[in-house]
Amino acid sequence: MTKSSSNISSLILKLLFLVIMAFTVAGLAKLYSYFKVGAEKTDLISTVQQDKGIHDPTYNWDISNIKEGVILDEYTRQEVQDAYTYAWYILNTSIGSQKNLGLEDRFSKKMIDKIEKAFKTSNDYNIERVELNHTINVHLFSYDRQIISFSDNQVKLYTSNTQAESGHTNLTKNIANYDVVMGLEDGYWKIFDLIQLESPSIESKTENLSLEKVELADKIRGINYYPSDNPWFDFWKNYNTKTVAKDIELLKNLNFNHTRIFIPYELFGKGSLDKKMLTHLDDYLQQCKEQNISVTLSLFDFPESYKIPFYSATHKHLLQLLDRYQDHPAVSIWDIKNEPDLDFASYGQEVVVNWLEFIIDEAKEKAPNINLTIGWSKVDYIEILADKLDLQSFHLYGDIDLHQTHLQKLKKEEKIIRPLYLSEFGQTTFRSKFLPFGSTEKQQAIFTRNVLNFMAQENIDHYAYWTLHDFKKAPKEIIGWKPWIRSAQENMGLITRAGTKKITSKNFTEGEYKFEELTFLDKLKPSYFILAFLLAMFFLVFYKSK
Repeated sequence: MTKSSSNISSLILKLLFLVIMAFTVAGLAKLYSYFKVGAEKTDLISTVQQDKGIHDPTYNWDISNIKEGVILDEYTRQEVQDAYTYAWYILNTSIGSQKNLGLEDRFSKKMIDKIEKAFKTSNDYNIERVELNHTINVHLFSYDRQIISFSDNQVKLYTSNTQAESGHTNLTKNIANYDVVMGLEDGYWKIFDLIQLESPSIESKTENLSLEKVELADKIRGINYYPSDNPWFDFWKNYNTKTVAKDIELLKNLNFNHTRIFIPYELFGKGSLDKKMLTHLDDYLQQCKEQNISVTLSLFDFPESYKIPFYSATHKHLLQLLDRYQDHPAVSIWDIKNEPDLDFASYGQEVVVNWLEFIIDEAKEKAPNINLTIGWSKVDYIEILADKLDLQSFHLYGDIDLHQTHLQKLKKEEKIIRPLYLSEFGQTTFRSKFLPFGSTEKQQAIFTRNVLNFMAQENIDHYAYWTLHDFKKAPKEIIGWKPWIRSAQENMGLITRAGTKKITSKNFTEGEYKFEELTFLDKLKPSYFILAFLLAMFFLVFYKSK
């Protein structure tokens, strides 16, 4: 072997080593992420006091029955409320772990003994529990301001029992009433006594609800919306009312009568909604109302977790949005969660579906006349919880025939029981110069036409195209670091970054627009020629080396 050949071999080995190490690090990172999807219970306890996003139940106080002359000021009431919330969190987490996880911080010794006696010794089940609300009726606040006695009524308790062997989870909801005594001990408010009173369990109220809902357009011709310069989180962070006004006028001129927008859970404040974000949403909905454009609100975009300890914060988030917008004339559809099936691998299907059902039940109880759906990423999942929803929604990217075959199968099995809503479909116009994928504007237009034909064949009356604009930049923290994926996401709009309409817009403005079929040259991509050239060079070098 010559010295030159030896150097080349050494270089190849070094490159292979670097590639292997890169994949190993990536694999370890994914493994670490997998095991850290759910934080340890002790980790959650250490952060709950600082982050109300984990456990944040709603409160309703009645202090009208306190003895005259004893004032429960706002500061003390907030102190008691924070201590009581934290006490419940420690109680629920200790019950779940079947061991004391800091009960002494918020309970008297007498109460701790009482709680520990209730711990089960069996490891057959993993228990998780959370309460959603507290309705406090204060009976006594002592003259020395050291003791407070109150009743806590109609507390909603969700409990999950997961079988250790099978992994099957049973989620139950109950209503409970309590008599409570709290006192100051070493400068901290602690629970001295917590007595559960007899109260009946309750069943979900969503069964057999009237289907007289908020009125929908006969045919929703919708589009998913972000501004071109500020997609995803930046839409809300850099909200611009003039840009929104211009875009609503644009989409209206393209014959759309509906928009679908996303409410990022953490950005909007989790359990305590951010006033600035709400002001932006108010403006957007008002502009849609003025232009007679209806809206799908897609909730809980990028939630923290689907696990039981997070139920109270997501519940509070939901209630506040419903209080503010359930009667808004522009809001016609509430999409509980966008593509929750993509989280099945991380959390488990049962955990995600339990959370979805919980949110649906609470939403229906609060606002029974709203239209609810779930935006599944594939048609495969639209039968899940369909009996509790008002529309069955799915997304379509890729093979139309495959989706149609599956949909027809579900229809034969009588699993399509609600109107269908195709809440996302589209195709990129990104065309890689180096890799063998991508499509042209003409291919995008023909794909869109074929999807519209598919909807006509399958009686799908409602849709929302993805998306109005090409984006200036797709954020790495959402789309990922891979440039070919980000580039594809940046080029899926009807309107280019230069502001010109793509060919596919004619599908919506000119009805049955006839596009010329793709030729052989249309289907060829620059990368094919590059690959052909590289292969030819490889075989030439290989042949000469012989």
